[in-house]
Amino acid sequence: MDDKEYGKLIDFLGRKFDRIDDRFEDMDRRFEEIDEKIEDAKRYTGILIEEVNHRIDLVIEGQQGIIQKLDGHIKENESEHGRLEHMIMEDRADIYNMKKRSK
Repeated sequence: MDDKEYGKLIDFLGRKFDRIDDRFEDMDRRFEEIDEKIEDAKRYTGILIEEVNHRIDLVIEGQQGIIQKLDGHIKENESEHGRLEHMIMEDRADIYNMKKRSK
């Protein structure tokens, strides 16, 4: 191989490596675009998660309010139940006394 052929080979290989470099640069650009899309997806997912968490908090607050109301109703019912039991006991005593007098 003489100097001229060697020079042509070097030029040829240089062009080939330049094309390979161009391909790598294209791939780098594509990866950067993909990275940007991934970052956008992360941000959007973060926003969605915050919204879901907010809604869950609202549901929890609503349930706590319902539980408090139910607890109040339970206490009220227990109190009313005790009052009714007392009235029934008094009525039974009155009936017993009335039966006793009528004999």
